[in-house]
This record gives sequence, C-alpha cells and structure tokens, in this order.
Amino acid sequence: EEIEPADSIYVTVVNASVTAGSGTIFTSDFNDTNTITTNEANLKWVTFFTAKPTSAENVFEVVAVDVNADGLPYNEITIPEGGFIYTGHCDDRDMESEIYVKSSANLKAISNLSEGDLVTVTGVDFTTGTVAADANITAGASDVSLDDITSEDTSKEESKQESDIISTESDKDGNSSEVKDDTSKEESRVNSVDNSDAESEKNNTILYIGLGVAAIVLIAVIAYIATKKKK
Repeated sequence: EEIEPADSIYVTVVNASVTAGSGTIFTSDFNDTNTITTNEANLKWVTFFTAKPTSAENVFEVVAVDVNADGLPYNEITIPEGGFIYTGHCDDRDMESEIYVKSSANLKAISNLSEGDLVTVTGVDFTTGTVAADANITAGASDVSLDDITSEDTSKEESKQESDIISTESDKDGNSSEVKDDTSKEESRVNSVDNSDAESEKNNTILYIGLGVAAIVLIAVIAYIATKKKK
C-alpha cells in the first residue's frame, strides 16, 4: 500500500546526531558554527531541508530541500543565519513496523516542500533545546497573515533603505543649514561694508567742513593784515 505524506513533519530532538527514524533540528548551537558535517551529525541517508527566519515568530522560509544518500553529495550542510537544518530519517529495519510507515510518511512530507515555502515550528524551544511530545513542523504560516511576513533578509534591506532615507534627509537638512549659515555670513559682511562706507563718508564730510572753515579764517586773516598795512 502506498504511504501518503504526513500532514506535518514530526520533531523528536534538537541538536543531537541522527538516529533511526528520528526527526532532528540542528541549529548553530550544535557545534557553535553554521556548518555541520556528515560524520559529526550522522547525516547519511537523511532527507533534509534548511530554513531561515522570517519576521514572524516560529515561522521560517525554506531555503533548500534535498536528500543525502550515504553522505553524498553532502559531506557538510550549512545552516542559514538564524535558521536551522531539519533532517528526517526513515527507519526501514522492519518495513512492516509502525515506525517505518510513520518515518516514511515524514520523509515524503519533507520532499513536498519547495524553496520559498513557509513553515511553522510548534512545540520546540530553540533556546533550551527542549521538544514537546507533539512537536511538529507544518507547511504554511498558522494564524499569521502572509502579507505581514517577510524574510529576515528583506527586513534588513528595508531597514537599511529606511536608514539611507533618514541619512539623506539629514544631509539635506545639514546642507540647508550650511546654506543659511553662508547667507547669514554674507549678509553680515555686506552690512559691515555698508556701515564702514557710511562711517568713511561721514568722516570725509567733517574733514571738508574743517578745511572750509580753515580757509575762511585764513582769508579773513590775510584781509585784516592787508587792511592794516594800508593804514
């Protein structure tokens, strides 16, 4: 009988090497890097996907989906910044067993994911690494409007654009202030020149009046002397 994909992807453990039938989430806390090797995490024969965070809590965007057959072609897998790797393993030791059916359906659910899909993680505490008994990953964003969700990369880019706009506006304001300062300085210089010219003109007028008075006095003295000589 054909095994149908599961409605959700189960999670059994966080940051522990893969075992038969396990559903494991790996974060950078596994080895304090963003790269996990096949040997250290036992990534042979797993179907996996990588996911990066979005602006919504516990909602992630699928980056890649693939199969690592006997450790090939992946000797190592990179965790997206702030995201995780999920690995599913099929326990096929007894193909009549319940765990075989369950783990097979789990792998098919993983394979149905595509790059760009949103998934919601439930029952997993990424900080402590604890996993609830019913922890799972479902396709889509539960109880969240898709219009409100953006990937972290998009959010960072939007923040950068907003910052650039604010910076540009600040530059404009700064340039405006500089223009105003330059205008004020120019007006002050012109006023200073005008005041200097007025003061100079005033001094020249006083000088001319003084010279005129001196000339009149001199003429009067000469006339007086001439009159006295005639007598």
